Amino acid sequence: MRVDVKNRQFSISTSSILFVLYLVTSILVYAGSGDGMGTIQLGVSVLTIFIYYQNEKTYQALPILAFTFFALVLLVLSGQMRARGFNAPIKHVLKFVHILYAFTAFIFIRYIASETERRIFVIAMLLVTVVICARSVVLVLTSGNAYAIRYASRYGFESDVAGFNQVYAIPFYIVIVSFVLVNLKKKKPIYVLLLLGALLIYLLFVGISLFTTALIMSAAGLVLLFFFTMFRNNPTKLFRVVLTLIILAALVILIFPYQIMDILTRVTKGMNYVIRDRLLYVAEQILRVPSGISYSYERREELASYSLQTFRQYPLFGVGYGGYGYGVIGCHQEWIDMLGVFGIVGSAVVFAILTYMFLVVYRDLESRKEKDLYIILVVMFIVLGFLNPCLSDPLMLALFVIVPNVKYLYGKDGGKLWETI
Repeated sequence: MRVDVKNRQFSISTSSILFVLYLVTSILVYAGSGDGMGTIQLGVSVLTIFIYYQNEKTYQALPILAFTFFALVLLVLSGQMRARGFNAPIKHVLKFVHILYAFTAFIFIRYIASETERRIFVIAMLLVTVVICARSVVLVLTSGNAYAIRYASRYGFESDVAGFNQVYAIPFYIVIVSFVLVNLKKKKPIYVLLLLGALLIYLLFVGISLFTTALIMSAAGLVLLFFFTMFRNNPTKLFRVVLTLIILAALVILIFPYQIMDILTRVTKGMNYVIRDRLLYVAEQILRVPSGISYSYERREELASYSLQTFRQYPLFGVGYGGYGYGVIGCHQEWIDMLGVFGIVGSAVVFAILTYMFLVVYRDLESRKEKDLYIILVVMFIVLGFLNPCLSDPLMLALFVIVPNVKYLYGKDGGKLWETI
């Protein structure tokens, strides 16, 4: 497929134009130019949709076209609001632009790009993701504690605040790297060393960032990976093992709550106060035994209450971005915030289109192991949305770009990356 840009010296393909646009705009967004790139990204997405769906049945493009219109309207309306900083509507509207952009990047890589373009794009996005996640962790470390938003606002790094939650994408890449290590068909030493190095770096980032959510998500993802690896060939056995573990855990919690809390209090005594406080607060909620108070988790409940109260007042269509801000929307738990902003109707539309996107990607995956990894990450994504913002750029790219296309890093042998059973 080619456009009419020709002379005696060169001919530019549509694939090459889209490739450059995707690469440049993605890097600029990661560099902190998200506000300015939103409209351009929508344009690139529309072009990709037009090219791909012109040979497909019209109805197949309707969900994505509807989501494109939705993102465009939100972008135009929020752009008229002058608020800036962490609670600025434009920062949250751009999430929907980035979702669309990541999904159309998936379409581009799978159906439009050349083999070389696929490899370069996946490598570039992996490298840029490492940089942006590292920058977020550096922001945390420089502040001296987990509450880096205060530091960023105080010293004028508001552009970094929008990328602050990129840290929560790191657990997803921990699971991706671990999954590849476990399931790699040809374990060449250089590949193993590179993957182990990446895994250690990611784990180090999570360990020193003081983000309890990231620690919990990493642990949960690795547990899911373990169960899928051990019992994937025997679903009945997997069900029995999981059910047995749940029953045993429930019995232990019911019979020995105070003993468990005492053990946890002693074991976590040498931990950083932020992590210890949060872990004990989570244990308190599960065991129903008094413990230390966590400011962060009390604050989280307060923020959630803002969005829930707004949802109760405007249950059908929410408050929109006209009344968006602190005290109205908590700007913390993604799914609860969405109910407050869009109500039942708008949230149902967003969830339905997200589900459609996930199904499109899942059905396109070729091997069972790719599908396993995708299921694990989608489950993690849904859980994260109840705890923190989950629509960050690197997380969307993990779901729509990295996982479906990891095999292209292997070039012509990409199809042999996974064992197909």
